[in-house]
Amino acid sequence: MKLFYTIFFIKSIKNYVIFINLCYNQFMQKKSTIWIYILVVFLILSLFFGGIYYYFLREKFAIETFEEITRNEQSEKFSSCTIFDSNQTKELTENWVVYENEYVSFMHPDQWTITTNTSDLIIFQDSSQSDKKNETEFAVRINEMSNLGLEEFDLVENKKNQVGCALSDQTILKSANSDILIANSFYEKGNKYLLTFYYRDINQKHSQDLQEIHDLIIKTFEFK
Repeated sequence: MKLFYTIFFIKSIKNYVIFINLCYNQFMQKKSTIWIYILVVFLILSLFFGGIYYYFLREKFAIETFEEITRNEQSEKFSSCTIFDSNQTKELTENWVVYENEYVSFMHPDQWTITTNTSDLIIFQDSSQSDKKNETEFAVRINEMSNLGLEEFDLVENKKNQVGCALSDQTILKSANSDILIANSFYEKGNKYLLTFYYRDINQKHSQDLQEIHDLIIKTFEFK
């Protein structure tokens, strides 16, 4: 892409020189001041649009350079990334179920059931829980960032995290009713993802167990 812009810029300079030479020759042959006016107007317009072109070209190069550096950093950081980083992880997910669609695949506990399954939104709930107030919900949003209604939640923590081999921004929120929401947002292979894990913090042991399940799930993510 940078080579294309360089070639385009060189051709523009060449055409610019040809036009100036044409105006000068016309002025010398006909001694008409109209060609001087045309040349002056052309120079002014060239400086104006050239400045705009340079500004956007510089911004585009900066964005492309930043994206390339980010991709290289992520590639270097996760070059040895594996889905299962220990035998313990494999044992804990041994009886889990694999979910797969055209974008992702991941594993989840076998007692979880799908309540919503569309191309941009997948929602799981723990069917083993009889108390709806304490239900656990895991949702995967793909290029679908509708309002989640988080007004009642307060920020607990922001940090970098890893979903499969993708780098994500993780946010942990908590409401006055002790509802916990863990959100991971990131881009991967041209798609924007938002993973949300919702549960009620009944006690410390319950919360730790659910957070461990969450961490195991996101380790198993693979992107297509």
